[in-house]
Amino acid sequence: MRLFLILSSFILTSCGTTYKIIDIQGQQKDEREFLNPYFSSIDKEYSYRFKITFMKKEMKGNFVVKKLGYNSHRVVMTSDFGNTLFDLSVTDYDYTLNYAMPDLNKKIVVKTLAEDLQAIFKNDFQVDERIKTTNQTILKSKEVSLIFDENELNYFKELVHLKNNKIKTINQFTTNETDFPDKILIKHNNFNLSIELSKVNMQLEEE
Repeated sequence: MRLFLILSSFILTSCGTTYKIIDIQGQQKDEREFLNPYFSSIDKEYSYRFKITFMKKEMKGNFVVKKLGYNSHRVVMTSDFGNTLFDLSVTDYDYTLNYAMPDLNKKIVVKTLAEDLQAIFKNDFQVDERIKTTNQTILKSKEVSLIFDENELNYFKELVHLKNNKIKTINQFTTNETDFPDKILIKHNNFNLSIELSKVNMQLEEE
């Protein structure tokens, strides 16, 4: 639990890095709504193991998310002893804390976690341009950059969450082209925090 106490004081002093795309081969206007292919089945439970790493300290446990409606998800994180750490309801633009273990119930920690989850669970993304690099296709707006392999435009492999053209988080997806990614890595660009989610059956295979 000490990890979250350290984190709550550190977040307040952080700043972002400007986002730049290198090796641009082509760029065109492409205004549309892109539907998030991940976590899209209503009432389906997606189970993961989580590992949160901050300044060489780690916390591990279980992470279960269920889509409840058009843009609503509920997430429960538990320790390996079965204790509930966080229970959050998240929509595209808001969140509700249903429960947090008292030691973890710090406003800045809950807000950071909720915003990280909002970024990857968001139902759809409004994009306004398409950019081609040597081996990638990127759909971009002021708030997000969705990065695909060159000949793929359904399942993005990376989601860069932006604010004022500064990088907030870089979210990497290992996918088998279903709504249930094998792995997700959420990395904060402005301080050394990462959240790794590994699909439960994959975690068991690796162990």
